[in-house]
Amino acid sequence: AQVDFLLAAGPLDRFCPALCVAVTGQPDARRRLEELSGQNLFVKRLDDGWFRFHALFADYLRARLGRDDPARLRHIQLSAAHWCAETGLWQEAVRYALAAGDAPCAAAWAEAWAMRRVQAGDIRTVTGWLAVLPPALVVGSLRLRLAHAWALAFGLHLGEARDMVSGIEADLVSGRLPAQAEPGELAAVKGLIAGLSDESEAAMAF
Repeated sequence: AQVDFLLAAGPLDRFCPALCVAVTGQPDARRRLEELSGQNLFVKRLDDGWFRFHALFADYLRARLGRDDPARLRHIQLSAAHWCAETGLWQEAVRYALAAGDAPCAAAWAEAWAMRRVQAGDIRTVTGWLAVLPPALVVGSLRLRLAHAWALAFGLHLGEARDMVSGIEADLVSGRLPAQAEPGELAAVKGLIAGLSDESEAAMAF
């Protein structure tokens, strides 16, 4: 049972008792983690009740599970993704969904959360999501493309931000994108780009 528990937790970057229960189905996860941590068996205690395997041991567990039971590995990753989404750990939810090969689910979560990450100044997370999501899913999502435009603008990649906004506008006009933006949202990001480009009059106009 202990080996099975370790293998099930192996694909997790970090884990707490509740997440372990979700992916292992073993209700005594807290006791097991305390024992493993107390015996220094490749488990490191983090802050706030979280744990992590030592890197080499985690690599071994993932490789073994991927070799011996890839279907179970995917099930664990999907279980972890949904638990993280329900708990509000969106970065990890997207990462686990992508690892499991469920790109549409990852894209939907990224779409729902991307602007909040931009508003929090977490540009790196948003650009990271956009870099690994399938391009077709990103191109077809107005919310993701708007978040990308905001991220580029705040990151002072102003030429790229202008190009992104122009592409969004063209696809809205042609009908390739559904018109789901809030009124004035495109004008707002265009105003930000103009303001950061020292084009004060244009910024005020937008």
